[in-house]
Formats: sequence, C-alpha cells, structure tokens
Amino acid sequence: MYDFNIELPKEVLTEEKHDKINFDVLEGKVIIGLMGYSKSGKDFIAKKFVDNYGYQRVAFADNIKVEMNKYLKEAVCNDINTRGEYFISNGMVDFFTEDLELKKILRPYIIWYGEKLRTINGKFYWINNAFAEDAKDMNKIVLSDVRRLAELDVFKDSNEFKKRTKKSFSESGILSLEGANSEVNNYGTLLFQVSQFGLTDKDALTIETIQYANENWMVDDVFYVDSRIPSTNSNREKAIDIQVNKIVKKFGIEKPEKIKGIQTTIFQEEKESN
Repeated sequence: MYDFNIELPKEVLTEEKHDKINFDVLEGKVIIGLMGYSKSGKDFIAKKFVDNYGYQRVAFADNIKVEMNKYLKEAVCNDINTRGEYFISNGMVDFFTEDLELKKILRPYIIWYGEKLRTINGKFYWINNAFAEDAKDMNKIVLSDVRRLAELDVFKDSNEFKKRTKKSFSESGILSLEGANSEVNNYGTLLFQVSQFGLTDKDALTIETIQYANENWMVDDVFYVDSRIPSTNSNREKAIDIQVNKIVKKFGIEKPEKIKGIQTTIFQEEKESN
C-alpha cells in the first residue's frame, strides 16, 4: 500500500463514520457495475451504456480526484518535485489530467488518498458520497470503477444473485434456502468484469476485489477486450459492440424509448433460462 508524508486538511475529515452503506439512497435505482484492471476499457464500455441505453456514469474515483484538486494540489506537486522523478514547473497538478506520463505518477497518490479517507471516514465513505450526491437524481447508473471489496457490497445479495442461487438450489432438488436471506432488495444490479488480453495491474486491492467477486459468483458476465485487435480503426470497437449487444439481450436491458416509467429491474424473469 502506498504511503506519503502529506498532511490531510481537516475539511476532508467527517464527524460521521461511514461504516455501512446507506441503502436508502439506492432505492429504485438500476445499477450496472464494471470491474477490471486499470486501462482495461471500463470507461469505454460504460460510454456504450450511457450513449445507447440511457444510463448515467458515476465513478467513485472522480470524487477522490475532485477532493484532491480542491485540497491537495500544492502538497502533491511539492512531493513529486522533491522526489525528482518528474518536475511540474507551474507548481500545480490536475488529477483529471489526460497526460499518460503524469497519470502514471499521480495514480499512487490517488490510491493513497482514497484508502486513507476510507480508513479515517469509514470504508463506505466514497460509496455513500457518490450515491448521495452524484447519483441522487439518477435512476439508471453505470459504475465504471468497481475496484474495492467495500464497493462489492452494493452487489452482494443482489436480486440477480439471489435468483441464480435459487435456481441452483432448485436444480439440485433443494427448494428451501434455509439460513439464506431471501429478502428482495429495492434496487437492481448487474456486475460485469472487463478483462483485457495480456493486461496486468499493480494495485493489489483491485486484484483482490476481482478475485473475491469471481470466487463468490458475483460476476454476471465478462467483457473480453482483445488488445491484439488494433485500436486505431473501428475493428476493436466492433468486437466490443457485438459483446454489448449480446449482454443487453441476455439481461433484458432496453433502450430508453422502450422503457415505460422507471425501470426497477434489469434482469427479466424470461431471460433466466438463457
């Protein structure tokens, strides 16, 4: 885990300890989560749901960057310059930069700050902030950066997971889920993994999160991004579009003009046999 000798401003510390998710702010929402290594293509796939299916993007890391831009620009800049690995002449940084070299340098600071605030303010601090503020007026959300175990709690015991569990037990001849929580949540979720060929990640917590989600059958499907297909033309995008089309058909995800009222589930009963 990264650690930097940078003092946190008192403005970012909360009196309330975010030790649990505020599920009240999730009520009636439809949530798609994208989980994968850094640069795997999560934002690219999220854009497909935004552009074509009426979803709105929410990223936990965006709030981290907003806070860092507000409070820690100068401190991080000074730390970077002191280390001598990279020099920022204007004395400032932008944590939303698209400069690939600078993004690589800033990523450890972003990870450090995110985990530091989780430790101090509670492990669900960023989740509660995102849903209470960024997603408060949204009914259909795509989370483009599910990277931490705490974030999986949004998807744990989801309606879709319970349906798969019920089907598994039923097919084995067991009709009662004794000891299992059969209460249906008041929001719908799907969790997709984005796996790019040959890609690795140095963030141990991201790796742990993906492993946990797979081991506990929380992943509804996988997008396979083939890095061997050139990205300079439309071939790779076409390959991804085919996967998106298959997944939206499988899970009954409809385009906005086909939805009547608020969509409260993204897993249609008639699709379960697929």
